[in-house]
Amino acid sequence: MSRCASVRKRGQRRLHVAAGFTLVELLVVIAIIGVLVALLLPAVQAAREAARRSTCQNNLKQIGLGLQMHHDAKGYFPTGAASGEGSMWSYGLLPFLEQSGAVSMSKVGEGAAGNFNWANSGPYDSTTIANDPASRNLLLCEMPFQVFRCPSAGLPENQADVSTQNWMVMKRSPASYIGSATGFLLDQNVTTPSMNSVYMSELDGVLFALSKISIKHVLDGTSNTMIVGEAVHDADGQAAITRREMDVGSRKDHWVIGSDDIDGTGGATAARDLSECLGSTAVPPNFQRGLLNTEVCAGGNASSADCQKFQLTFGSTHPGMTQIAHCDGSAAVVTDDVDPIVWRDLATRDSQTALPTTP
Repeated sequence: MSRCASVRKRGQRRLHVAAGFTLVELLVVIAIIGVLVALLLPAVQAAREAARRSTCQNNLKQIGLGLQMHHDAKGYFPTGAASGEGSMWSYGLLPFLEQSGAVSMSKVGEGAAGNFNWANSGPYDSTTIANDPASRNLLLCEMPFQVFRCPSAGLPENQADVSTQNWMVMKRSPASYIGSATGFLLDQNVTTPSMNSVYMSELDGVLFALSKISIKHVLDGTSNTMIVGEAVHDADGQAAITRREMDVGSRKDHWVIGSDDIDGTGGATAARDLSECLGSTAVPPNFQRGLLNTEVCAGGNASSADCQKFQLTFGSTHPGMTQIAHCDGSAAVVTDDVDPIVWRDLATRDSQTALPTTP
C-alpha cells in the first residue's frame, strides 16, 4: 500500500468518528431540547391567553360603546330583560353594534302583533322554519355573535337547549357576558311586593327585568358603576335535548338576544330564569370555580343558596380575574380578591342609599 493511500484511509476514519454521535450525547441533546420546549410552552400559552383576554376586553369596550350609543339615541340603557316579551339587553344593543341586518329579520311583541317565538314546541330543522315569520327570533338565537363571546371561554358555536316549558332551540348560541342587575340579590327566584311579582325587577343596578335606567339615575357616576360583566356558561353541564330544565335555575346557562323562559306564558310575572342574561355582585366574582363539575343544582337543589349564587355570579376563565364594562363605556379588570363591599357597590347605581332587596 502506498503512503498516500494509507494517509487517505486514516483521514477517512477520523472524519467518520468526528461526524458520529454516541448514544449518551444524543440523549443529552434531546433532554436539552425537551427542557427548552418545557420552558417555552408556558410562555406561548400565556401569550395566547393574553391575546384572547385582550380580545375579550375589546368585546366589552364595543358593548360599552354600544350601550352609550343606545342611551344617546333613546335616553336610557336597554332593558335588561323584557319579561313577558322575551328579549334581552343584547337584543336592544344589536343596532348599535352594526347588526341592523339581524334586527331587520327579527320581531318582538305580543298580542295583535303576533307571537314571535324564541323557541319551538319540538325538534326542528332550521331549513324547515326558515320561511316561517313566527320563527324569525328563533333563527336569530342560533346566530353566534362574536362580540358576545369571549375567546378564552372556549364556547361551542351552538348547542341544543330546552326551556322550562319544554320548548326547544336546536342550535342556540351561548354567550360570555351578562348584565349587571344588582349588588344585593342572592336568589333570582325571590319576588317581593316592591318587585311587582316580576323576578329580578326594580333592582339597584342598571340592567334588570323591565328596566329603563338613564345616566341621571346612576348617582355613583358612570365610571364607577358596572353595567356588563363576564360570566362562565357551563356548556358541559347542559342537559340533553330530550331533557328540560326541571327546576328554574338548575343549569348555569347564559345566552343573548332572547329566551322562551323570559318570554314566559302569562305575561311578565310568568318570566323565569333571568340569570340567563343577568347577574349579581352580591355573589363573589368567580364563585363558579370548583363548582362547574359538581351537581350543585341537581336533584331538586335549584333553590339552594349555593345553586342560586352559582347562577348569578360573574366570572371568567382568565386566571384570578373577571373583566367588566362600566356605564361610561370603559372596560376594567376585577381580581378575585376584591373587597366584597367594593364589588357589591360596583353594580349599585346609588350605593349610598341602596337597600337590600332580599328578605
